[in-house]
Order: sequence, then structure tokens, then C-alpha cells
Amino acid sequence: MAKRVAIVGAGITGLVCARELQRRGVSATIFEASDRVGGAIGTERRDGFLAERGPHTFMESNATLRELVDDLGLTEERVYASEAAHRRYMVRDGKPQALPGSPPALLRTPAFSPRAKLALLREPFVARRDDGVDESVTMFVKRRLNRELLDYGLELLVNGVWAGDPNRLSARYAFPKMFALERDYGSLLRGAIARSRQGHKRPRMFAFRSGNETLIAALAAELEDVRLNSPVESVVRDETTWTVDGESFDAVVLTVGASAFTNLEVVVDETPLDFDFMGEIAYPSLAVVTLGFRTADVPHPLDGFGMIAPVREGLDLLGALFTSTLFPGRAPAGHVTLACFVGGMRRPDLAELSPDERVQRTLAALRQTLGVRGEPVFIDQTVWPEAIPQYEVGYGRLLAQMEALEHAHPGFHMAGNLRGHVAVPDLVESGVKLADNLARSA
Repeated sequence: MAKRVAIVGAGITGLVCARELQRRGVSATIFEASDRVGGAIGTERRDGFLAERGPHTFMESNATLRELVDDLGLTEERVYASEAAHRRYMVRDGKPQALPGSPPALLRTPAFSPRAKLALLREPFVARRDDGVDESVTMFVKRRLNRELLDYGLELLVNGVWAGDPNRLSARYAFPKMFALERDYGSLLRGAIARSRQGHKRPRMFAFRSGNETLIAALAAELEDVRLNSPVESVVRDETTWTVDGESFDAVVLTVGASAFTNLEVVVDETPLDFDFMGEIAYPSLAVVTLGFRTADVPHPLDGFGMIAPVREGLDLLGALFTSTLFPGRAPAGHVTLACFVGGMRRPDLAELSPDERVQRTLAALRQTLGVRGEPVFIDQTVWPEAIPQYEVGYGRLLAQMEALEHAHPGFHMAGNLRGHVAVPDLVESGVKLADNLARSA
């Protein structure tokens, strides 16, 4: 009899894992509590505008995602970001300033003070830390650079990737590539130069012509057993099988968020597994506010990827993507779209505002920074009460507890963005690898 695997959660990891299992001759059943698949990936198309409600862009950072797109027949649907995407803005003193694209350019830009530039030149001579301490991003950057390069440098990634708090995020786990530069080269600057000489290139950025839900629809169309509106409350292991909703499976994969474990009981040999540690994983509330304007009402040329607003600027905005600049089909002729991000770990109150108040606060920030005039002609809002799991200081201990549970209970797996990956390419790769391991153990 073919092996059967139950997958709880129909986000990108669960969908990819199920598809790969099927391709390897293993039966996969997905249980999804909501009425749709795709998790955070979703697209709204209305009045000639296109709004993404979750991830707006994907990076070709590994071959697995490229191969998946091609294998699903979506090659022609993939559109790469315009050349303008290389230009990025940060808000400083209330106005967007173009960021330097390289360390040498940083030394020439007026966007940073002479003190910050001196800190960058000094960085290769700062001793590497080898004592194993799990530093926060703030501690790491202040030790190797200075406060200004934290507030107006790395915080751009903190806001853009995590919507998090650098005082709480772990440098090791939230920014593993940055951490590896110090570990492997003793210096961020020396490491960046060495990797450039080794031929490491920035991966290309893309999306889908008709919206990123295209990827989800193509995946779902190939799956044989997806059960929507099917929350799982208990998983039971007896001597030979795992039982989910009264059905027997050879293995079970949980791809749900940390809060789902509050209402999910996993029992092995009549003993419930202890998931209390999952409550230590924090999530920010985050709202995506997509606004469409007449081009004439936006004086800024929007000639870039977007802008990030450091918390120090005091704006009611984490940042905004210039989506109609990046990809075609995001706005009708004579119009532009801006995808704005509101809330996060340090301003969750903004995500929790009424829809009208949230739009007004966002508009005020856009008027100050980009000079936006008039009212939006298109509005789409999505609020994620639990947006992105935060890999904070101490996350390594939580990761070890997840790994220990899997090791102690063969056939039990925890996957998704709780397990060291939040970017879609990494989640796709992890889903493929998990399916391969499950199929090999059949």
C-alpha cells in the first residue's frame, strides 16, 4: 500500500510538499482550516488595479523556485522587476533619499554622516565575536558599525523583511547571511568584497503577470486531496500510525503558525506533546494598504523599488513599494500604485486602527514624503493579526525543541515559516526537501 502523509496547513510549504510527494508516488492529504489555499499569498484585481495581499516579490535565490515555476508551466507568466528596482529609497529628515548601492557608494553619499562613513571604514578592524552569545541585531550592528548605520541602514531590512524590532531580533537567525560574513571572514565589509570576487550576484526579482496567486492556483490544480474548512484539533499516534480526523496516515506534517498549537493536541502513546514553548514566538500585527492614484497626483517619479521609513522618523508607515514601477499591469494607464505597510512589532496599534483611520494615517505619511496630492482612486487593505514569526534572541533554543520533538517521534514533522525560513524561495526549497525525505523513508 502506498504511503499516506497528512499535511496540516495549505500555505506555500504545505502545497509544495504535497505536490512533490504525489510526484514521488506518495499520497498526500492537506487539511486547511480556512476556505482558501495559499496562506499569506493572495491577489486582488479590481478596476484595472492589482494588489498583492502578502508577498509582492520573489527572489530567484535558489534553483528550486525557478524549476518549480518552469515545471508548472508558468515561465511566460513570470515577469522580472524593472531596472528601476535597483534604486531604493529611505526616508531621512522626512524625505526619501536614494540609498547607495555599494560600500564605495556609501562613502560618497550625502545620505550618511562622516561619522557613519568612518564607522564603515573601521569595521574590518573590529574583532570577531566568538563566544557564542546570541546577539540582537542592535547589539551586533552597534558593535561592528554604529547607531546611525543601524537606524538608517540595517533597520531598512528589519522593517522590510520582518516588520520587527532590532532590539529583539536575533542577528544569527534573522540575518544569517550577515552573521555568516563575520563568522567566515571576520568582517562584513571584507566578506562582502570576497563574495563579490567569488562571483556571487544579486538574485533577480520577479512576480507573476496576473498576480502572485498565479503560483498558488497552479500548485493547487495539481493536488489530489485538499480539504478546505477542515481545522485539525487532534493528531494521535498509536503503535503503527498517525490518526488525523479519524483517518490513518504514516506521517503527519504541521505547517501551521505558532498560535495554532493552542488549539491543536498531538498525542503519542496517550501522552500529549508539550508545545508550550511555541507561545514564546512573537508575531507582529501588520496591515498592507494598497493605494492607487492618478499619476499627476504623485510628484515623486517613483523611480525605484520603494522606500523604507525608519522608526526614528516618526511616520505612521514602515515603508511603501512602488509596485506599478516594478511590474506591468499593477495600475491602469495614467495611474500608479503604492503598496504601503503599516504596523509591525513596534507600532501594532496602527494595524489595529479602523480601515478609514488607517488609510488617512497612511495618506498623511505619503503626502509628507512623496508629496502625494488628492485622494486615492483605489484602496485595498489586508490586516494580518499574526504576520511574520519573529526569530528573536533565544530562537535557537526553540528551534532545538522542535528538532527534538521530531527526533523523538518518527513520522512527526514541523515545517513552514517557524523552521528557519520566512522567504518564499526558502519555503519552497524546504517543502521539496521534506517531501524527498518522506518519500525516501517510505
